[in-house]
Amino acid sequence: MHLLRITLLLLLLLPLASSCSSQKPLADLKEDYRDILETDLNDAKERIATLQRNTSCTEDTQRVQTCTPTNTDFVGIIHNLTCHMWKIRLNHTEDLVTSVLDSIECTCSLKPSGEHKVRSKRRRTAMAENHKRKINRQTKKLCKVTAILSSMTRCYWMLNSLLENT
Repeated sequence: MHLLRITLLLLLLLPLASSCSSQKPLADLKEDYRDILETDLNDAKERIATLQRNTSCTEDTQRVQTCTPTNTDFVGIIHNLTCHMWKIRLNHTEDLVTSVLDSIECTCSLKPSGEHKVRSKRRRTAMAENHKRKINRQTKKLCKVTAILSSMTRCYWMLNSLLENT
């Protein structure tokens, strides 16, 4: 009976734990972008573009949430994009993730994926076959991060243009 109560409590609290309730003014976000984040974002884009030089991305890896004129929850969308990038765990985006999370005063509450597991003997014997899959997974990660970086850039551009018009 106690396990059922704990499970229900977790289900109720999980959406709250993964959301960002930052009350930071949008003007401060714009300043953070102009002063720090734009540099980190451009650096991450350059590093990913260098890694992705000889690969192409499919549409299914390019779909991520982005800011639109009708959906201007900049903090929420940027938080979701940043946490998604954090879960992908590329060394080339760590500085950007840290900068963005500090800027919006939020954290990513879920454990990052990609924990390394001990490989079984059968898995070790199939390393040649798995090497190709690993390259494909890395390519998908790079494509997903590229899409996230583009969406983040779009959100910050929309934020800047919105605040300049007011």
